[in-house]
Amino acid sequence: MKASCHGCLGFSIMDGWWREGYDGTNGFSIGEDSHSQNVEEQDRVDSANLYRTLTEQIVPMFFQPRAQGIPREWIKRIRRSMATLVPQFTTDRMVKEYTTKYYLTR
Repeated sequence: MKASCHGCLGFSIMDGWWREGYDGTNGFSIGEDSHSQNVEEQDRVDSANLYRTLTEQIVPMFFQPRAQGIPREWIKRIRRSMATLVPQFTTDRMVKEYTTKYYLTR
């Protein structure tokens, strides 16, 4: 979650925090938000989706023809990631959320 503070782009399956944070423009998703009950099938699907996302989105975007050596679309995605994820995933938010949802409910 905190890697976006340093310009890293998220690239994950759609579960956990990435389901909440990913908006289609601030990183990359490994497949859709669906999961098979069969572990072997899910591994196969995740593997295929991982390689598809790498070869069809990530690598082409990073190595696109560059004006002055700068991958403009990659930088745009980094900026979007920082704008949407850094303010949303903070310790302050987590403490407030846990306090109101779990500690003050008694």
